[in-house]
This record gives sequence, C-alpha cells and structure tokens, in this order.
Amino acid sequence: MTNILEAKTKEEKKELRKKLKKEKQRKEQYERDLNQPPVKYIEISIEWKKSRTWGFCPRATGHVRHQNGNYSEFSAYASGCGYDKESTVIADILNQCLKYALFGKKDLPYAATLTEFGGLPYAYFNGGCGMECYYPLLTALGFTLKKTAWGSSYDHYTITKNETIH
Repeated sequence: MTNILEAKTKEEKKELRKKLKKEKQRKEQYERDLNQPPVKYIEISIEWKKSRTWGFCPRATGHVRHQNGNYSEFSAYASGCGYDKESTVIADILNQCLKYALFGKKDLPYAATLTEFGGLPYAYFNGGCGMECYYPLLTALGFTLKKTAWGSSYDHYTITKNETIH
C-alpha cells in the first residue's frame, strides 16, 4: 500500500498520511542541510553559567561568516551531567551551519555520523564526545579549529576554512 486510495480503513489512511508527511519533512530537511551556504569561518563563544542542579552549563553563540559575505548567528545550550557539554554545544552550532560539509564524505573521524534515513543520506556532528574529536574531523573537512581564548567561565573557538592554493 503506497497510495491513500489503496488504503481500506480509516486507520490505514491515517497511518499512510502520517508516513507521507514524515517522508516530506525528511526530504525538506535534507534539502535545507544540503543547501546551507558555504562557511568561510565560525567564531564560537561559550559562557559557562552555574546551575544549582547541573553544575556549570555552557551557553554558546556562533558567529558565522559565509563565503558569499553574509553573516549568521546561531546559539546552543547544554545541561545535565555524564557527558561532555562543551562538545555538545559545539556540535549543535556546527549542525546549524556546517552539516553540508559532511555529505558525500567517507570514513570521517569519530564525532560525525553518516547514515541513511528515509532513503536519503543523513549526516550530523555528534555531541558529548569531547573537544579533542573535532580537531581531526574538521581537518578532514578542510577546516582548522583553534581555541583562541579561555578563562574560568569563558571559552572561544575559531573555525576557519582552509584556503586551497592552485
């Protein structure tokens, strides 16, 4: 049954509509991910705020300069315990602006997942794996990651697209 007209009962029709809606959403998400504007550099500022329940929690802001000259800003927050919160907010920022760089790649270092979902390629940056995972991953994608400033409640990273020399 691939067609609503072939469905016999209301339940079958409802399930099929739900499935078709999810497929449509997945295709739209794939197109958005694939068509993200190429990045020239990203500056990520992380402020650590004290939580009575979870200790220090990072709040990140990513300032992105695209290759076409436009700027974007993205944000991320992580709380809880038992995982690396800093790498989680970095992954959230990268998933908002750099997912396109993962598509079509093979054998990337740990910290990225390349799979298939709904018949379409699906890729994303993993959070919670530790910051040391992002250095080789971003190098493999043609970027350089540098920690440019830090303090007791602040961290700053710069991710720059490597220039190719012809």
